Amino acid sequence: MSTAPTDRACEKAKAIFKKAFGERAAHLFTGASTIQMGQTITAAFERHVRREKAHDIGFHLGDWAHDAALVLALHIFPEKFSREEIRCMTDLVAAGLPYHAAALATHFGYEGLARDGIREVKRQERPTRSVQRTGASRSAQSKRRKSSAAGSRR
Repeated sequence: MSTAPTDRACEKAKAIFKKAFGERAAHLFTGASTIQMGQTITAAFERHVRREKAHDIGFHLGDWAHDAALVLALHIFPEKFSREEIRCMTDLVAAGLPYHAAALATHFGYEGLARDGIREVKRQERPTRSVQRTGASRSAQSKRRKSSAAGSRR
């Protein structure tokens, strides 16, 4: 097993999914999975939207299975991960998920959410010992989104 915290966390998540789902779960951690899942999702949308849009939806929904598996493994077995691994997993998910979420939101008509809820993603230097908390609470953010949505309907 690698000594890098992200690699250790990935190996632990793989073991959790393998124990729960056998070899079927191994695909969550491969590039082939991304392609196969993207094709499956694309096929589900092909008759409902343009081919390019269906392909884009398939890519954006299928490309983060690895990240989703990390988050799910953490939720089910938090005790199996060190604090350092949790920080690294969180950083990994935060680096990719906003891109995919914004693209999907746009495809499904949630442009305001994509535009206002997720700004340009830039990696910033952060302290390695702690995770900084910034911004408003979830309830305050939710209230802002609701008032913003109400304003855009006027």
